[in-house]
Amino acid sequence: MPRPARSAIKASGLDYTFVCHPPFLESIGLYIGGKVLETGVQSAVGEGRARFASHDDLAEAHAVVNGEPGHENKTYLLHGGPAVPFADIAQILSDITDKPVLYVAVTDQDFVDNKIAAGLPVPAAQFVLAWVHGINAGVWDGASDDLESLLGRKPTTAAEFLRASFLTGQA
Repeated sequence: MPRPARSAIKASGLDYTFVCHPPFLESIGLYIGGKVLETGVQSAVGEGRARFASHDDLAEAHAVVNGEPGHENKTYLLHGGPAVPFADIAQILSDITDKPVLYVAVTDQDFVDNKIAAGLPVPAAQFVLAWVHGINAGVWDGASDDLESLLGRKPTTAAEFLRASFLTGQA
């Protein structure tokens, strides 16, 4: 929700709870390409990082917010942790598979072209690129511990998610 809309809701006097998500762990494949073991982690040029979070962790946090009193008039930034850049994702995959997985920075046009070649329609490929731009701009690199606090435990990390995905053949 755009911040002016949040401000208007806050100023209205109504009770509110804003819950803001980072990029999902389950979407990492969209950002890095589908054949990373063969072609490397391919993402648009940038050094940004994100604190990705899993669907399960976010759903559990929402259940806490919706199922317990005391969350009125609060804003939660449900960042996972720790923040990882795409180059670190390549290193994590190298560690998991015991094979070198390169990080390959590509131009925006090459990124979009790769997504289209993989079957995404042009608007979807451009949408994924916009998320990568957000990651590279540091939009989801915040230091919020809201997700951990709501869960009462550490959220799933990118390394844990990728390890589980590659070891079960789901990646």
